[in-house]
Amino acid sequence: MQPQDALRERRKAVADGWDLRREAVIVAAGLPVPMAGTDQFHEFHAHPEFRYLSGESVAGTVLAFHPAEGWSLFGPVASQEDRVWVGDGMSLEELAATSGVDRVRPLQTLGAWLETHRGDSLALLGNHDVARHPRAYGLDNWAAQELEIDNTLSAHLSEVVDESRRAKDAVELDCMRAAADASRFGHFAAMRLARAGMTERQLQVEVEAEFFRHGGERTAYGSIVGSGPNSAVLHISPGGRALQPGDLVLIDAAAEHGGYAADITRTFPVSPAFSGVQRDLYELVLVVQSSAISRVRPGAEYKDLHLAASTEIAQGLVDLGILRGSAESLVARDAHALFFPHGLGHMLGLSTHDAG
Repeated sequence: MQPQDALRERRKAVADGWDLRREAVIVAAGLPVPMAGTDQFHEFHAHPEFRYLSGESVAGTVLAFHPAEGWSLFGPVASQEDRVWVGDGMSLEELAATSGVDRVRPLQTLGAWLETHRGDSLALLGNHDVARHPRAYGLDNWAAQELEIDNTLSAHLSEVVDESRRAKDAVELDCMRAAADASRFGHFAAMRLARAGMTERQLQVEVEAEFFRHGGERTAYGSIVGSGPNSAVLHISPGGRALQPGDLVLIDAAAEHGGYAADITRTFPVSPAFSGVQRDLYELVLVVQSSAISRVRPGAEYKDLHLAASTEIAQGLVDLGILRGSAESLVARDAHALFFPHGLGHMLGLSTHDAG
């Protein structure tokens, strides 16, 4: 399936689920976010709802829908100053070709489109900064449009998009596999290169370089590299701590490809092999992980998978003498959560913790 065909099918499925009569919808990509106190911006990331429906990640772009006319895409046109400082950007013709949207218009015409739907209910999806910073989207004044955003309708339509995003189509799966493949190379490099005296930050650089060498377009989230006691902190930022003999290293890091994220966490020893309680805990986690994977099938309840894994973790910790009591009672009291605070997993896709 071609990406444009997949995007058309997504938009059709979402529009059918919305079942609108006269309501208008706009889905904004978002604007670059400035770093306070500087003349720089954070790296731009289009709102996932916009990326899902358009396939694009161009700042300031707006996707619009009305049941009487279908989908339209409004894209910024580079000024002479833009062309000097940041380049031409994507042309409207390129946006049309890659998104598969038939009607692609200059962003400056968004106000005229909204004017034609004055009196219709308006739903706002994607990044709501279009209402806070209308001039950046080519709108002189939001109030002058005399359009009132229907927040209840907006929330309902967003839920429909979320539900559609749960199941990935073939194009999305290809992107996720590419992200996972690039991430795999990064983790293998970490296991190969980690040595006593190397800092967490140095190891982070090596991991992320491999992501980019193998097709990753960005990191899916801030890379987590923790060694020794730092490996017990869930979202530790890699710093200057040097790896020591006998340490364990935890790396939670992954690449993103085509807007889709991977998410991989692995723990390994700085020394040549696990030893003692390290080995025991590694083997317990491996058994629980393999057991959970074996239970995954259509119709399985995620909560059941999580509780089964929690019970197996608790029983393993009892067998190792770390916890006391029955596995079931420990899980009922949430005692296992000190060792399993993140649970079994989460949805994955255009966001690291994806819709659904």
